[in-house]
Amino acid sequence: GRARRWRWLGWCGRRLLGLTGAGPTVDGIANLPAAGRMVVVANHASYLDGLVLVSVLPRPVTFVAKKELEHNPFARIFLARLGCLFVER
Repeated sequence: GRARRWRWLGWCGRRLLGLTGAGPTVDGIANLPAAGRMVVVANHASYLDGLVLVSVLPRPVTFVAKKELEHNPFARIFLARLGCLFVER
């Protein structure tokens, strides 16, 4: 299910980041609630933000992405499998 897919993506993300030598440093992850809703906002310092979030967040989240990405076949397939919501900006 979704949790299994999330664990697999996190594992892949950590391996990819490890190959780049750009492993993230995370402070405050213990402050995230174990259950229930939360909002995590990335400042888009790079295109790796999504990969970093998948790698470090301990439980599945729903991503929100600009609607234009729905027209990119690779992005659409990947993001749709993550359960991403596409929004007009």
